[in-house]
Amino acid sequence: MNDKTSNPRIKAVLQALLDNSQIFPAKLVPFFSDISHTDLEQVKKIWPEVALERKISLLADLEDMLEADTMLSCDGLAKFALNDDFPEVRRGAISLLSECDDPKLATLFGEMLENDESELVQIAAAEALGKFVLLGELEEIPHNATERTIKSLTLKLNSKPSNELHQELLKSLAYSSHPEIAPMIEAAFMNPDPSWQLAAIISMGRSADDRWEKSILQMIQSEDPDFKKEAAKAAGELELSSAREILFQMLEDEVDDVELRLNVIWALSKIGGDNVKSVLKRILDNTADEEETEVIELALAELGFSSELPDLDF
Repeated sequence: MNDKTSNPRIKAVLQALLDNSQIFPAKLVPFFSDISHTDLEQVKKIWPEVALERKISLLADLEDMLEADTMLSCDGLAKFALNDDFPEVRRGAISLLSECDDPKLATLFGEMLENDESELVQIAAAEALGKFVLLGELEEIPHNATERTIKSLTLKLNSKPSNELHQELLKSLAYSSHPEIAPMIEAAFMNPDPSWQLAAIISMGRSADDRWEKSILQMIQSEDPDFKKEAAKAAGELELSSAREILFQMLEDEVDDVELRLNVIWALSKIGGDNVKSVLKRILDNTADEEETEVIELALAELGFSSELPDLDF
């Protein structure tokens, strides 16, 4: 480390990054939000000396920080870390850029999907590209960027990837309105392997296609908790009013699976309609769970604007 570094804060950050005897101080984590070019250059110089575990934990801490405050950004460090020697770090960097909608990232992630030697990174890139397919469908990024993204995903899909990567590719392509996607989802749903069926349920929710209504209603009542969670979320994404009573009943049954309850609450707020507000208010009055309280308050605030309600990534 350069002893001539004059800024006391950057000096503390660099020392902490290299000190493996203790965890990285939480008070220094915000330093990486909107980091200056000068400070980032200092971090880059010592980055090769930073231990793998420290890099991974730092990127995870930064992601937690961004989830707590969506106004923050760590794009500078994340874009640099995309070229790290370790696949675990490259994967963490991709995840840290999940809220960035710069179309240039779609090209970069497409290149990583095609060329990165690590399947771990390819899977992360495939997942990240789903956002750009959706942005393309919403006409929020240039058409050529959308087409490049879909082409990257399709080419990898046709290269006979592993099941895990194939499923991630399908889930990202599900945002597309291209007619060949629906048969892929149908084939995945008919596959006896539960991992394929789960990928199909997630894809159904992303498809903006109510042809899957019957299948989603069936899976909401499945005995498999993972199927139930994703089917409930899919019902919300497709705003299936036919699922409303089933979801009401799930809350009345006092489901003790926290993630499932939050998915059900979110889905009801997206669906809206009869009694949703009164049911959610009643649950709010009786819950002691802070996370559930937060989700219900958000759902109630956005109930009249359900199309604007953010996705809940658990």
